[in-house]
Amino acid sequence: SGGSQAGYVSASMPIPLAIVARHVSGSPIAGAIVTATPASGSGTLALSSATTNDSGAASLGAWTLGATAGDQAVTIVIRSQFGKTTLTVHATAVSKSACRVIPICGG
Repeated sequence: SGGSQAGYVSASMPIPLAIVARHVSGSPIAGAIVTATPASGSGTLALSSATTNDSGAASLGAWTLGATAGDQAVTIVIRSQFGKTTLTVHATAVSKSACRVIPICGG
């Protein structure tokens, strides 16, 4: 979870970046090493690595977006006794100047 969000540049996303590692059988994978690397300009994560718990879950914490508006990405690598899986999650950073207040008048 935590991918496909949108937020202001240089701001933390409301949903932390987290994964659940499961075997093809659907069983959780405990003890998998999860590493995360933001793409250049894609901000920072609270943690760069974590280990999955007995439920296969691991959280990398808050994702603070980079300072440039547009697509931002984090590559996540999960290593376990079953091998290595790589995935990329994306978020969209929006400039605060892109927002404006539109007055609504009525009678």
